[in-house]
Amino acid sequence: YISTPLHNYKNNFFDLLIKDLHDASIDTVLPFELNVDGKYYDLEHILKSCDHFIADLTEINCNVLYETGLAQGLGIPIILIANSFQDIPSPL
Repeated sequence: YISTPLHNYKNNFFDLLIKDLHDASIDTVLPFELNVDGKYYDLEHILKSCDHFIADLTEINCNVLYETGLAQGLGIPIILIANSFQDIPSPL
């Protein structure tokens, strides 16, 4: 699962990240994919099926922080992406 503000999915970094993950045969789930054909898939259910969680902390976004906290509470290994170590909120 990759959690990032919606507008960041269209930048070069995430295009390359998603391409590299797919090239390595690693499936990705993006937040906007939780709503398919009008059916909303439960985030907790989706996260429980994930091997890893990638959080984009290059900017503070309440949705990303919520999803990261949920993943942390579920015990899913988290990969943090940030501009600097100081940008990572202290509880993470």
